[in-house]
Amino acid sequence: MRYRSVIDQALGVAMRQRKCTAQAAFDILRSASPHRNIKLRDLRTELITNLTGRPPTAPELRPRP
Repeated sequence: MRYRSVIDQALGVAMRQRKCTAQAAFDILRSASPHRNIKLRDLRTELITNLTGRPPTAPELRPRP
């Protein structure tokens, strides 16, 4: 759950760049991971960092009242 927002951001970027569906974007990122020899979560973080110039931050989860 901690990485979900970063995952969604990276999928959105890949979808926009490749003009593809969410599933196709996920498949692209998943296949790029072993080719670059880095973990998928690190690849997604790198993608967002390269695009925005700073690493992504996951929203803070607030405890239930």
